[in-house]
Amino acid sequence: MKHFLNTCKRNLPLIVLMICCASFLAPLISAADDSDDPIDFTRFSLEELKNIEIISVSRKPEKISEAPAAVFVITQDDIRRSGVTTIPDALRLAPGVEVARINTHGWAVSVRGFNDIYANKLLVLIDGRSVYSPIFSGVFWDVQDTLLEDIERIEVIRGPGSTLWGANAVNGVINIITKNTKETRGGLLTAGKGGKEQGFGSVRYGDDLGEDAGYRIYAKYFYRDQLDDSTERRKRDAGHHFEMLNEDMTTDSWFAFRGGLRIDWEPTPEGSLTLQGEAYINRDDIEAESESSVPYGTSKTSEIGGGHLQGRWQHTFSETSETVFRMYYDRTKRDSADAEYSVNTFDFDFLHRFAAGKRHELTWGLGYRLISDEIDNFHFRSYYILFDPPSLDQYLFSAFIQDEVELVTNRLSLTIGSKFEHNDFTGFEIQPGIRFLWTPDEYHSLWGAVSRAVRAPSRFERDGDIGIQWISPFVTTDRSPKPEDGISININAQSGSDLFDSEEVIAYEIGYRLHPVHRLWLSMTAFYNKYEGLKTIEEDILGGSEWIEGELGDIIVIPDHINLFYVDNNMEGYTCGLELDADWQVRDWQRLVFMYSYLQTRMQLTGESTDTDSKLKTEGSSPHHQFSLRSSTDIMKKFEFDLWLRYVDELSARDIESYITMDARAAWRPFKNFEVSVTGQNLLDRYHREFSNLEVERSVYFKIDWRF
Repeated sequence: MKHFLNTCKRNLPLIVLMICCASFLAPLISAADDSDDPIDFTRFSLEELKNIEIISVSRKPEKISEAPAAVFVITQDDIRRSGVTTIPDALRLAPGVEVARINTHGWAVSVRGFNDIYANKLLVLIDGRSVYSPIFSGVFWDVQDTLLEDIERIEVIRGPGSTLWGANAVNGVINIITKNTKETRGGLLTAGKGGKEQGFGSVRYGDDLGEDAGYRIYAKYFYRDQLDDSTERRKRDAGHHFEMLNEDMTTDSWFAFRGGLRIDWEPTPEGSLTLQGEAYINRDDIEAESESSVPYGTSKTSEIGGGHLQGRWQHTFSETSETVFRMYYDRTKRDSADAEYSVNTFDFDFLHRFAAGKRHELTWGLGYRLISDEIDNFHFRSYYILFDPPSLDQYLFSAFIQDEVELVTNRLSLTIGSKFEHNDFTGFEIQPGIRFLWTPDEYHSLWGAVSRAVRAPSRFERDGDIGIQWISPFVTTDRSPKPEDGISININAQSGSDLFDSEEVIAYEIGYRLHPVHRLWLSMTAFYNKYEGLKTIEEDILGGSEWIEGELGDIIVIPDHINLFYVDNNMEGYTCGLELDADWQVRDWQRLVFMYSYLQTRMQLTGESTDTDSKLKTEGSSPHHQFSLRSSTDIMKKFEFDLWLRYVDELSARDIESYITMDARAAWRPFKNFEVSVTGQNLLDRYHREFSNLEVERSVYFKIDWRF
């Protein structure tokens, strides 16, 4: 907090000046522009924002204000006015979400702790399609993208979503939902350029296909410059040298191209069919700056390609009865410094919702997933990475049932349900949950939940091996060799284990929503999560030495030192915290959104664990405090001005200091369908670190947006 206060003090004049420009000059300029029509701000009214229908909490349409969970919706207008250019950066708009930039193409993203390069306790969906990696557990954010203008909303569920979505939805669910083709008729052309954004653009066109259907096609391109490293690189200790993406890897540049198609067809008033597909290619140049050897040189070009096809059929019988059938095929092929594999996924999902009497609404479903992978053995820096077997087919079977009981009409409801899954690694998993919602009137609501969730082992944790072999015997004529005489043989290996089981959590949540006045909305959530069987890296040390007599009568001493590392479930602990958000529509032309989150993490090792790193890393890789303040102001009808102030606490495990930063965006619409904007990012400091030694720098970019 001391760093935060000092930073605020140092930048106070700039902060005050920018806020004053938005708050005080706006009404004067607006009043002077009487010739313009009144600003239409109704689409941002709190009533509409808080009554948006979401589907991720109960897998049925329901209002945010009536959802028994800590849910936050990032709207299309939030994304546009924030000026973000990536999905991970857009997730900073939600409370309780931890987003940290690692390098040019990588982010660490988590909810309620456990942030890491591969944060494995957060399930991410795009239109219901899981993008959680079965190889390493987590999300490769460099390939999760689409036209930001085509995103309708991002539903962020903080807390377990395993009762409906299954394993790996331990601490939260993020569901990115794109627009129906009805909302994207006509053309869109965007282009921009800036400091780190060397060039980007997109094109999209949509139209009707007869009376009952519509389509859109789109393409997107960007080229981003590298992040600089201006700090002294830290020495890697024994606990860090098994991370797949190390801090001494820099991306020279990042290029990506993707294109896709979507068709929405409504042959009857009750039925709708959606077909969509996309293909992409990514490329970035990785440069290794390390004292250790790199078997294939000091650089590597990373290439990632893939695509997906998805179909969804929905039939609505009534307001309380519907069926949904979804299936998709997804393929990813990655050839990068951190992984070399191809994965093919086929997924089938069926859901049925219906009213069972006057007070019960039942939802049940079935699911099947086939994951087929082929993994190449590869080197990463000085590590040789081996998977045994190199190819594997995994089968996941699932079913769920949920009953929402209305105990008191329009006042008190209880939701009970469970997910049942069978995977090839840990077998049968049961993930139950119970939630209640009490709404004494339209201005107040109280909800609570108790849930069990699990994080299933990844392919790497079961079948992966990392080996390092360093051979440099020393020669001496004395049978009392000294360490400075040479370097011994060291053979280190990290191995997956068939004994590694699922990690589990019992989560307790309670939340309160308040709508005290017409223009203000408040939400508060407290949680306590108890974890068991968390992952540890155990060590088994073997030692000895070998004496060999040389041809000249000298003695060759070859001491050996072998460290065997393997994964186990020898850590437990808890997290607790508080999350607040307030949405205040100050005037018809100005809106303020405030968010604050507090997180406390406490871990302890169990049994005879030899892990020296996981406890400190887990406790110190997520910030204790975060807050955000956004201001959206309409200055006249044709001008917009947006400010976004953020504070993130220190990460002690990664030697990352706390930082405060501000983004600013100004937009002008000279014509009805044409917008020019300039966005400044990270304006308060020249650079800051977020998760690694690479610096996130101050930058500015320009953008044009033409709709025709």
